[in-house]
Amino acid sequence: MSNPEELTITTVDKYPSSLSSSSSAEDEIMYIEPYYKRSSSHRKRYLSSWENDPASFYSSYVYDSLGTKQIKYSCWLYKKSNENDGSVMLGCRLCEQYRMIKNKNGKENTWATKGFNVLALDKIKEHRVNEKHKEAEELELQRTSMNQPDWISTRTIILSRQEESIKNLMYSCIYLCQSDHPLNSFIPLCDLLEKTGVKLLPADVNGVSYRNDCAALSFLQHIASVLHQDLLQKLSKSPVLGFMMDESTSRSIEKNCIVYVRYLEDFEPRTSFYGIVNMEGNGSADNIVKRINKLWERDGLKKSKSCWLAADNASTFTGIHDGVAAKLKKQYDMPCLELSTCVAHSYALVGKQSGQYLDDDGKIKIRPFIANFENLLGKIYSFFSRSTSRQHKLKQWYNFLTMPELKFKKLFDIRWLSIRDSLKSIMNNMKPGNQALLAFLEHTSYDLDVTKSERNNAAELLMEILDDRFLFVLHFHFDLHECVSGELTKIMQKDDLSYKVLMDKIADKKEMLVSWTKESSGTYPWGPSLAEYINLTDTTDVFGAFKIRSKESRDDLKKECCLHIERLLQEVEQRFPVSELHRCLSYLFDPIMIEENQYLLNDATFGRRELQYLRRKYEKLSDFDSNNVQTEWESFKSLIINFIVIKTSNDSPALFWKKFIALKSTTNQYFFEQYKNILMLLSIYLIFPLNSTECERGYSAANRIQTIARSRITNETLECLLTVRLLLTNDIRSIRCHHIVEEAFKSWNNPESSRRLNRMQLMIDVPDDYEPSRQVRPMVKKRKLLNCATTYSGNSNRPKKPRANSIKCANGCGRTISSDDPMQVNAILCCHQHEEYNWVDEEDSCRRRLCNFCRIKLAAPTETSVWFCEDHRDIHEETEETIIS
Repeated sequence: MSNPEELTITTVDKYPSSLSSSSSAEDEIMYIEPYYKRSSSHRKRYLSSWENDPASFYSSYVYDSLGTKQIKYSCWLYKKSNENDGSVMLGCRLCEQYRMIKNKNGKENTWATKGFNVLALDKIKEHRVNEKHKEAEELELQRTSMNQPDWISTRTIILSRQEESIKNLMYSCIYLCQSDHPLNSFIPLCDLLEKTGVKLLPADVNGVSYRNDCAALSFLQHIASVLHQDLLQKLSKSPVLGFMMDESTSRSIEKNCIVYVRYLEDFEPRTSFYGIVNMEGNGSADNIVKRINKLWERDGLKKSKSCWLAADNASTFTGIHDGVAAKLKKQYDMPCLELSTCVAHSYALVGKQSGQYLDDDGKIKIRPFIANFENLLGKIYSFFSRSTSRQHKLKQWYNFLTMPELKFKKLFDIRWLSIRDSLKSIMNNMKPGNQALLAFLEHTSYDLDVTKSERNNAAELLMEILDDRFLFVLHFHFDLHECVSGELTKIMQKDDLSYKVLMDKIADKKEMLVSWTKESSGTYPWGPSLAEYINLTDTTDVFGAFKIRSKESRDDLKKECCLHIERLLQEVEQRFPVSELHRCLSYLFDPIMIEENQYLLNDATFGRRELQYLRRKYEKLSDFDSNNVQTEWESFKSLIINFIVIKTSNDSPALFWKKFIALKSTTNQYFFEQYKNILMLLSIYLIFPLNSTECERGYSAANRIQTIARSRITNETLECLLTVRLLLTNDIRSIRCHHIVEEAFKSWNNPESSRRLNRMQLMIDVPDDYEPSRQVRPMVKKRKLLNCATTYSGNSNRPKKPRANSIKCANGCGRTISSDDPMQVNAILCCHQHEEYNWVDEEDSCRRRLCNFCRIKLAAPTETSVWFCEDHRDIHEETEETIIS
């Protein structure tokens, strides 16, 4: 039987139909434009006929004088003008009324905000079926029905609002983390968002506040957990893995090891932050191996898939017998792990050790040729860095000479490009015509408005700079870093660096250095800057507008420069030997080498020797068949030949192979099965890291988080913030960020957490005798599951308590005292355990001890003084009263 209420519903206005031909024709006649003025873009004029289209109407309920419910149709479409340029837009009254400012995908609903800019009827019909618009229509029907909604629908609405508020708080936390702001800024950020109209939870929800730094950290921990699990899913799909590690000391004086991982995603190499491990003050190889293995076991990674370990040149990682890589191969199932030393760190050592020598005592020292030069560079930097007045006067000289403003930079041993940047700013102040530095020093040395000490310092520095030895060495090192070291240092920090490109570039630079020192007719070619300086000052003492103060024979300087280049070439030969593994992988899979050897691809023996080496190297790699890979390679070569013919651009190795695999997998559905083993070798080539500079970038991000003002951040908090900072680099409005927040909310709001926003009641469900009171969170202790083997009795299901072989300190510090602990030899007994208190009854004895650490803290000697625990302090007081009486 039908509902009687439904039978009384009548229709006030019939559902509107299309406009009559006369009205629509009138609108169209008004819009007709000449042919030459018509544009191919969308319509720019609003038609009033759209307001009579059925798609522009929504239904609601009204009640007449007799109380009969009737359906009424109203138009939600209206003409809206842009506030900026006055252009005509489309607006939705219904979405604006219920503030449907965001669509389901998280993007902005322009119909409810600034207006929709495409004036077309089909766009109006598309908005009619929008999920948020339908939700607004349902809310309008519910509001106008004048019926009390049931408990389920009301609770769902309230929960959806609170869910949206919690997600907005999570977005705020992500913004703070991505901007490197402290979590203490969370409270004022929430106040700002609430002021601008963003829906947030009230400051206090059922006695729980979600607007403090602790709540922000809790949100970020769930977000970091979702990001890490997402990374683990990608690692499980990658056929091989590579790791990059670096050990350092944080601002909180804690040793830690940062770990990055290299993997394949759709046959495209990726590098992601994996974690930062607390070394607890022990940076030895054994401790690093132990903690890294514990991290891998926690995440369930398959260690046999690891093929690369990139690190700097520290012996902790690169030791042949006791290094991290060697210990991982010996102690764990990682037979194919190969160590790859960072080329950027290696070249930094080349530049450092080329200026050193062994003295008679076998000690390493810096050659005076280099030491004096670096000392004077430091003097120039210190002269200006400690005085703002000097910097201002130098800036005036820049303006007078119409030179760009330059700042002197300090030399750093840990920064690879610091020497080049320091030399560049000084050289640009030395060139004839742009000698602002020399002009300022000379002017200051004669300026009577400054102190005598200031004049003497400027004159002394000017004398040292205008020394021919310094100017000669300055031009020599400027050429060295601009023409050789600077370019090498930059390309060595690239993630997609090709081994062939690197070795070719090193070979070119070596030839350049050799050509500089090749004597011809008693002269050396040298670099461009030094050659120009020699030509300008060879026959005269004038250098630009200044005179060189001291000029002697340059034979010793030329010998020192030739010796420096010779040492540099020796260090390059030692630090960058040819790697057979890298050479074989590059010979088979580097697109540059493949194109160079294109005419050899049809040769039956092409790549067989290199493939044989790789077969022996990776024969123990899991899921790799060293026999079938030979037959796969023979047919794989023909696919490469066909692809090179149709390839049009010079792509990087990663992009080259991504296009190749995408093309072949679409034309052959069995491609991955037929070439499984050769694709595994290709994966090893694609992920092998030539540097570990990403670890340095990770430490730079850590320093931006753990500033001097926030130096007390723990390692766990730092890892959480780094995970969000480095793994969630997407825009906060992106689809991925929206997905991460959705998953993080599910993790945060799981049933085990028992969040208070889920425990709500409506006033209609509360009994009449209810008295409101403040809710207090119950103190529920979480029981930890013991994973040790225990025996169970037949009468009880609870495990027996094992007999303790140690006792806890009675001072409550948490330490234990045992007879075999050498650090607790000086632990002292409680009062009644001494002979002078043997009158205390045995049943009153607590049998407590004070650990050695607390004994030192409480200043209790081991010989005479007696320590009294809290339960027996009254015994000590009674003894004092007896003595006084």
